Amino acid sequence: MSKFQFKNEAELLATFSNPNYPGLEQYRHPFLNERTGQVWATDGYVLISIDPHRLSGDYPKLKLGEPVGFAKRTCDLTVTMSMLAETLASVPKIKEQIEVHPAEECEECDGTGEVMWEYTDGGLKVHQMEAVCPVCDGRGIFAKAVYKETGRTIPDPKAKIEVGNAILLVRDVQKLVSAMAFFGADSVHLVRDEGQTTWIIDEDIFIILMSVPDGNSNPVTKLKKGGES
Repeated sequence: MSKFQFKNEAELLATFSNPNYPGLEQYRHPFLNERTGQVWATDGYVLISIDPHRLSGDYPKLKLGEPVGFAKRTCDLTVTMSMLAETLASVPKIKEQIEVHPAEECEECDGTGEVMWEYTDGGLKVHQMEAVCPVCDGRGIFAKAVYKETGRTIPDPKAKIEVGNAILLVRDVQKLVSAMAFFGADSVHLVRDEGQTTWIIDEDIFIILMSVPDGNSNPVTKLKKGGES
């Protein structure tokens, strides 16, 4: 059903973060949001918020406001694990691939493709400017990662699922399902189904998944209501 299975909270929170995100520290690692009193993990597209008493780790402190529109409720829908499982089982499939050789990143720019130039003028004033990395020509890598097929098929992570007024990526719905399984939740409450969709697991935990444009490149599967074909 979901490719994400976690042994501990560190693995769970890491899935919602992006350690390679350039520039913004809050997207790289989980942290205690001092303004909300919750532990957050986010990559800018998905976010999980957990009361610290449900976790065992210590997390660095940052201050961020609540997501835009978080307080606005647009629906009240109970979505069960079985509904999500049935929906994920019906989305288009692709051949599973695993990475056998990682990409060779440019060490000069840490894989971002950009470097900071610094110049001191005649008045000893320092000027800085971001520019394309001259070593990798802005690619960030010298060699792409190498993958091989496993012989299995998996739900296409870029396929889309329609839930109410929202269109969600399969990869994000899989993260929601895995978090539910980790905390032993059989259902989740969807209270906002547009823009930043809000899913409440219980009074201590909520998850935000960004709705994406429908577009024309990927088919959309509607959320199954149970027993639908």
